[in-house]
Amino acid sequence: MQLTSINSLLSWGTVDPELDLYLHANPLPKSNYVNTPIMQLRAQNQKIETATFNALPSDGINETMITIPMSDGTESMIRICRPIQDADASERENASDSDSNSDPEEPTPLIALFHGGGFVVGSNLQMATFARAFATLYHVTVASLSYRLAPEYPFPTAQNDAWDGIRWLSNPSNAAQLNANLTKGFIVGGVSAGGNLAISVTHRSIIEENLPSPITGLWSAIPITANSNGETIPEEALNAWISRTQNADAPCLSYQDLVYLQSLLRVDPTSSVFSPFADLCTFPALPPLYAQVAGMDPLRDDGLVYEAVAREMGVQTRVDVYGGMPHGFFFYFPGLRQSGRFLGDVVRNMGWLLGREVDEERVARVVEKGRSS
Repeated sequence: MQLTSINSLLSWGTVDPELDLYLHANPLPKSNYVNTPIMQLRAQNQKIETATFNALPSDGINETMITIPMSDGTESMIRICRPIQDADASERENASDSDSNSDPEEPTPLIALFHGGGFVVGSNLQMATFARAFATLYHVTVASLSYRLAPEYPFPTAQNDAWDGIRWLSNPSNAAQLNANLTKGFIVGGVSAGGNLAISVTHRSIIEENLPSPITGLWSAIPITANSNGETIPEEALNAWISRTQNADAPCLSYQDLVYLQSLLRVDPTSSVFSPFADLCTFPALPPLYAQVAGMDPLRDDGLVYEAVAREMGVQTRVDVYGGMPHGFFFYFPGLRQSGRFLGDVVRNMGWLLGREVDEERVARVVEKGRSS
């Protein structure tokens, strides 16, 4: 298996110079998940998500909420983001000339997204920057899913909610209600805990073989793919799985925070629903994968090892590393250069997963809109 060199891993854990200057001018309080009440954490997070959502430009976008059934009889909310059907073609930043001349009523590919928050905080509002960028640039339908949070709903509730949501979306008749045609593309993606859920449902679709429409692409950013003891990490990769200790005191998410959040989830670390490494047989059947990792993140090597295993198993992969940046940096520091790079990379590589080329000028405009919030 071709793994990242130790020298590269160590250098990526050195703080980015621009971030270092920013933090000296704007010191962050030490993260303290352990001693902050859960409801306070959620309120703080919701305030940030709502402010960011309200600041995002929404021209040319139609957003609605729908309710879908879960397998245990409860219901879950999905935020649907679509380009406005009667918008002037010149105002829609599509990926190619052929797309811009297409019938706006024609069904589109579908992208399903999962938010982050350590399985403890967060809502589907968090994914609005990505959803609006994808819908605007590629003229696709984007579904941002919800899931129940720990500690009230421990493992595997979030994973099961995610699976139920993907099963519902994968039904062609349900997708048709959203003006989506999954034969044109069915991409699953997520950030942090949502990156884990995107991985979970993709591997689960291979194990259970009962999705009406197959997942055709996977995007996973700064995911968790193993617990802090690394029980399921392949033995040959353990020497390159050092970020939990190397970045233990990183800003935004420390090792102590990570252990605490996992204790609230009460996860079974050996379950393939949580860790894809628990069932390596599923890797060869994965769709193309785009992964993003932050160099100063305790979870950095979770994503790097996941991509390396997938690549070793013959999966088409792409990976981008943001050296010296902490977990979730693109949410916390949107004005920094590497945050703009992160958004540009995911927008550009979503085109790769969709099988479309994208004009760099259009990418730049979408990134500028996303960062203006």
